[in-house]
Amino acid sequence: MKVLIIQTAFLGDAIISLSLAEELRRLSPEAEISYLVRPEFAAAIKLSPSVNKVFTFDKYNTESGLEGIQKKASELNTEQFDIVFTFHNSKRTIMLIERLNAGQKIGYGENKVLTHNVREVQEPHTAKAIRLLQAILPEANVKTLPKLQPLESSLPKELLNLPRPIIAIAPDSVWKTKQWGIENFLALMNRLLNEKHSIVVIGNNSKLHLFDIHKSLNTNMLNLLSQTSIEGLAAVISYSDILISNDSAPVHIATATNTPSVVIFGPTVSDFGFAPPQELGIVIENKELWCRPCASHGSNECPIHTHECMSSISPDIVFESAMLRLSLS
Repeated sequence: MKVLIIQTAFLGDAIISLSLAEELRRLSPEAEISYLVRPEFAAAIKLSPSVNKVFTFDKYNTESGLEGIQKKASELNTEQFDIVFTFHNSKRTIMLIERLNAGQKIGYGENKVLTHNVREVQEPHTAKAIRLLQAILPEANVKTLPKLQPLESSLPKELLNLPRPIIAIAPDSVWKTKQWGIENFLALMNRLLNEKHSIVVIGNNSKLHLFDIHKSLNTNMLNLLSQTSIEGLAAVISYSDILISNDSAPVHIATATNTPSVVIFGPTVSDFGFAPPQELGIVIENKELWCRPCASHGSNECPIHTHECMSSISPDIVFESAMLRLSLS
């Protein structure tokens, strides 16, 4: 059985969807499982122990438009897939699936191109992924989580010298309203360092100099902002004892590497289905605000210009949650 899983959204979405691959591998060990993702995320998906092949679809650049769809369909059809799973019902994706020769095409919503139309319900997105698999394998377990196996060789040597516990901090997000703020993270780091914890800062951020200054004053801190590949990022998170992050892709990497996490939610809410499982994560959010949620993915400006969803969360609250999560590990 040859299977193609199409997930060409953001990095976090692609990692979350690996729960489908994990459960399919458990139920059908002989299956050949392939993935179609955006080029910049292929390296992460290759870390999955359940994925045999990774194909890329540069849908916004070199493979955009109808010509790109037709060429990609021709390439994929040479693999002779039996089953295609899709997480999207956008016009572009449906046009691609329509051109694929697979006998079974499974996705959400109602579309005549699909052979199996799955109804969406509100639940964790890891479970939603497996609902697609239940269309043909009803016994599939929706509690299965995604899995990544980073290579130890991807770890920076400096990280190996840090004493434990090691706390990874991911201060960035593509969306500005989902950022807790550099000042808050620096205040949190001061408390953690005072408690003799080691810190590694990961991700990307324009205010690198603030963390570099902090690093110069603390031997137990490593600043890796904008210095790791996706493979390296996954390895660092896997090696750490806990991750503290905004609602962003590093959280999903943590879940896939079985790393505990503390996650700060602002404009988005955990009910959207992107929170870590309770056994691995602690979610911090201000549930008293009438304005939440204000966007499905966050935005670049607070609609009411207060950003209270983030500013009302103090470094002390996050610190205490991190200590609790560490004590449970």
